[in-house]
Amino acid sequence: MNQNLNDLTPINIKKFSDVFEKTLLEISILESLYGSCDFIEYLKNVFQTSIEDLHNFGTLNTLAVVSDDNLTEWKAEKNEQTLEEQHCCSNDQEFLQEYESFEKKMQILKREKKDIDSVIEKCTEIGERTIIRKETEKNYVDKWEKARVENFKFKFKAKELELQRKITKLQEELETEKIVDTQYEQFLKYSINELEKQIEYWEYKYKTDIMEIDEKLKNLMIILNEKTRKIDSLEKTYNERQIIIEEHVLNKRKLEELKKLNEHREKMATKIQAWWRGIMVRRRLGPYKNLLGPRKKSLKKPLVNKKKKTKGK
Repeated sequence: MNQNLNDLTPINIKKFSDVFEKTLLEISILESLYGSCDFIEYLKNVFQTSIEDLHNFGTLNTLAVVSDDNLTEWKAEKNEQTLEEQHCCSNDQEFLQEYESFEKKMQILKREKKDIDSVIEKCTEIGERTIIRKETEKNYVDKWEKARVENFKFKFKAKELELQRKITKLQEELETEKIVDTQYEQFLKYSINELEKQIEYWEYKYKTDIMEIDEKLKNLMIILNEKTRKIDSLEKTYNERQIIIEEHVLNKRKLEELKKLNEHREKMATKIQAWWRGIMVRRRLGPYKNLLGPRKKSLKKPLVNKKKKTKGK
């Protein structure tokens, strides 16, 4: 068994470590379900050291040594406990009972050691079986992968042919596009040259037109200044003459009013003179005193008769 443990391959080491980790996980599950005890702690310690030995050294030689060391340590601890208990106990019968119980525990530990050895042997057998099963699975997987690779090669070959046809078609289209691009580029160059010529022409025309417009604008500004001066002088003369016209209109209005007043006075004077002359003629006054002809009777009736008539009524 020690030779088998020394001659481990990397695959066997991996399988043994997987088995030990699985059993360690099962032990921890049992511990969580049913509680902990010395035997479970001992098993956990053994499997943990075995896993570390596999990862670090690739062997299981220290498994038995570790188990023996743990057993001797446990025995030494128990012996110390028993010695302390012997010193503490004052009765010989109690010491004998403790000794008997200690022997029973030693027997239990021996049985546990045998159980551990049997578990290790089972684990090695399970590991060998798993190695054989894994090798057969590996061979099957290799053949299956080889068949898949052949299938993929066939598929990829068909896709490659299809892609080559597409590439040739795209190359032909690319050639036609290149020809179209060259012609279009020539057309654009020609149009750009024409536009540059037109730009130069319009720039020259713009400059000449601006110069002509500036000259016209200067002449117009000169004319405008002269016209504004004339307008200012005309406004000045207009204002002066307007003042004269307003004064003339005012004087004319006053003269017309005065004329109307004089005419009215003359009319009134002639009316008064005619009225007075009529009175003088009718009453033979003044220069009309010796006027010939019958004297007109007064149409007015005497006041006495009027009074009488009013009384008679």
